[in-house]
Amino acid sequence: MIFSLKSLFYINFLPTLKLENYKIDKKKIFQNRVNLIKIHETKNTKDDFLNNLLLNMPINYIENYEIIFNEIKKISLSNAIYIDGNEVKFDYVKFYIAELKLNKKKILTGQHSLRSGIEDFDVYFDYSKSISNYYLTWGWNDKLSLITRYSSTRVFSSLKKYKKVRVLQNGELNICFILCSFSRAGDCLPDNYLENLKAETTRIALLKDIKKQKKIKLVLKPREGSFLFNNKKKFYNKFSILKNKTRMYEIFGNFNIVIFEKISLGIAECIHLNQPTILYYPKNLYKQKNKKYNELLYLLKKANIYFDDKNKMLRFLNSKKDISLWWDNKNNLENRKKFLKGFANSFEFSDLSKLKKLV
Repeated sequence: MIFSLKSLFYINFLPTLKLENYKIDKKKIFQNRVNLIKIHETKNTKDDFLNNLLLNMPINYIENYEIIFNEIKKISLSNAIYIDGNEVKFDYVKFYIAELKLNKKKILTGQHSLRSGIEDFDVYFDYSKSISNYYLTWGWNDKLSLITRYSSTRVFSSLKKYKKVRVLQNGELNICFILCSFSRAGDCLPDNYLENLKAETTRIALLKDIKKQKKIKLVLKPREGSFLFNNKKKFYNKFSILKNKTRMYEIFGNFNIVIFEKISLGIAECIHLNQPTILYYPKNLYKQKNKKYNELLYLLKKANIYFDDKNKMLRFLNSKKDISLWWDNKNNLENRKKFLKGFANSFEFSDLSKLKKLV
């Protein structure tokens, strides 16, 4: 979501501009970059870092720069802009943000995902802090002055689209395993190629053991980037696999339990919508040091949702003849409420008054 605050009482969405269709002539672009390097080197000493930067910089910041810049100049400046992560897809929005910064206007950045801002060494969060006057979280706070408790428009959107579900009870335990997307580079310390290879190896070990359970029916819900090992296709094909683009509304209410392998918006959606859910993140994987991240895990652990031991989780799944006894347990309910209030608070229209106070 991206919108500008024209005044204390008026909100306006930025126009959608189609400016990123620059015709790519690779030879011409390469020659232009080489010329820029030569120009720089005639004035300064050789700088390998800058040279690499010039060679790899996106087209929109060099060859297509003037086209985007001239269009952005036609948009009147607002007092502030609210963004929540989608701006990374559109360079023209970044140009507009730069204009606002140069003119000392306010940048309000909303938390994009459940783990945004609470992971170790997060490149995107560092970028958000560098451009923002305020970083609006989904309910948590810390010592940084720009961090402000707010709410989640993404959770709000989900609650408007989906209805609360009834906990399913039947003889066979139907589970949907939500597979995460593995990055080969990563935006934060734990999201790197080697760590993700370890994570997929751990996932495969779990799936092998679940496959042996006679009373458990497992369905996999992948997304783009869910598989790193090219030689494991035959193994994964032993399971029912949903399409990558299967929507969550096709999952909510159709499974006894939904399992996640990373902290995800889907966990908050499940809890809000009364869909029994589990987070499985074993001890051998990267251990986050961020205090808020561990506070989130602590609440999920107290709510009996978070498991870091494969055998304990398998024993738990095999013991659940009545899912509601676990899911509706008073202690578990209370800790789920604390989790939602502190880390996944849904937006309400009255929250707009908080934005106005910040502008």
